[in-house]
Amino acid sequence: MAVSPKELLLSFVSVLEPLPDLVLADIEQATTVQSIPKGTILLEAGHICQHVWFIAAGAARAFYYKDGREATAWFMGQHDFIISVRSFIEQKPSYEYIQTLTDCTLVSITYSQLQHLYQKHPSFNSVGRQLIEKYYALSEERLFQLRMNTAAERYDLLLATYPAIFKQASLKQIASYIGVTPETVSRLRKRK
Repeated sequence: MAVSPKELLLSFVSVLEPLPDLVLADIEQATTVQSIPKGTILLEAGHICQHVWFIAAGAARAFYYKDGREATAWFMGQHDFIISVRSFIEQKPSYEYIQTLTDCTLVSITYSQLQHLYQKHPSFNSVGRQLIEKYYALSEERLFQLRMNTAAERYDLLLATYPAIFKQASLKQIASYIGVTPETVSRLRKRK
């Protein structure tokens, strides 16, 4: 029997924090399932991020424009959450774009719905805290990699931790993520 996208989300949340059935029912009620085609821009720079999306299936990325070029900031895949953190938390315009890399099935919740759940169910706040801690740690790790690792090390780490991205993202997107040219990525691929 296939698991629905909302069931995937509830299962993921329940691993973080066992929640009463009433809380899970309210989460299910507050969320929406969306089928989004590849290449869809979920958020544009300059707009306020009003949603958190859970990827039930597919992959997405965030990117910036710098000097007329795209710079990929992060990739997220199945069972990850996607959000422009600063924009969502502060309800200020985003610096980044968020785009689907593949056809995606997303479960979303709006800012106001999430705030309502936090107020109604204090036990649910623990889930939010744990997710913020997880993604903050990932952000810190990303900064460390960019500052301290060589291009080859960044490429190898991406390959080891997220091998599917090499089929989901373009060479140009991967190159901008690890901070090199597409030609360098081609050379790094040929080493193995």
